Amino acid sequence: MIRINLASAQNEKIRCCLQSPVYSIHDFANHEIARITAECHDKPGSFTLLQIDPHNSAPAELSPAAIESLAAVTRLVCITENPDERLSSMLLSAGVCDCLFTIDPHYTAAYIAALSTRQTCDNGTFAVLDSNSPHVRIISGIVSRFGFNVMQTETIEEFYSYISSNTPVMTLINLGTDVDFNRFIRESHSSTLKKSPVIAYKELSEGLFIHEVLNGLNRITRLILSPGELYHMLADMLIKKNIISGASALNRSIEYDRYGHYRNMTLQQMYYEIHTNPCAQQSLITCDRSEAIMNELEGIRRCLILTAGINWLACPAGTKPTCEAGA
Repeated sequence: MIRINLASAQNEKIRCCLQSPVYSIHDFANHEIARITAECHDKPGSFTLLQIDPHNSAPAELSPAAIESLAAVTRLVCITENPDERLSSMLLSAGVCDCLFTIDPHYTAAYIAALSTRQTCDNGTFAVLDSNSPHVRIISGIVSRFGFNVMQTETIEEFYSYISSNTPVMTLINLGTDVDFNRFIRESHSSTLKKSPVIAYKELSEGLFIHEVLNGLNRITRLILSPGELYHMLADMLIKKNIISGASALNRSIEYDRYGHYRNMTLQQMYYEIHTNPCAQQSLITCDRSEAIMNELEGIRRCLILTAGINWLACPAGTKPTCEAGA
């Protein structure tokens, strides 16, 4: 059974939309963060919906530290009608990637349902060298909804031990991690590191130094991104990959290449095309095909629902990366 904590002004309405024997639903006021944190501390796998209004003076329970403590023990989904820069900064620092800019109970319930549905597919693993838990929590939150896993390492030994026997779909390296990056670069020459894309990132508040660009890092990666740019890149790639893949599968199921020209035809024109033998036309809908079409549409629908919670991570179109290291 999946535990769902509701802490919003819409608890009763959301509860009605989430009626299912697979959920154990618990109600809280949205200021009871400490209580939710305590109750979820030894109950992994829970989900918490928290309504936040950043325009009201936040009580101590809504402090960034309290939000981070909550996000560390439960999958936290925030909802708000009044998003602002202060809220975004707080969520990023706390390691929260899920935020809906609506309090509509039906949409909110659909999001929780989609997020809590376990993916049966395993699309691969992202190798992450980063000791910053909020960073890793956001990365994991973004990629896991699309069927990917995250392998977090905090030391050079752990990292190279993992990639020596595994090929990640992508390698993400936080340059702010407390490791010897000169040694990291040296060991990369005899490793399988470059079998998959390598992306470096760093908090700009920590400073970006010229030796980090010129110490050999440019041999394994082209870019040094900020965490925000990294989140946007991952979300953008995975959304496009899933939507386009789903649409492509749907096109195959409906034989779009064969029937696509019907989109510009009137019903009369369709008739004149088949009128010489109208009863011999192959049916587009069969039991097997109907099931495939419904599954593909449901996959697209689920992807669209789940993108709503990470749309706020998007950067303005045309944004340049923080540092192009070259390769």
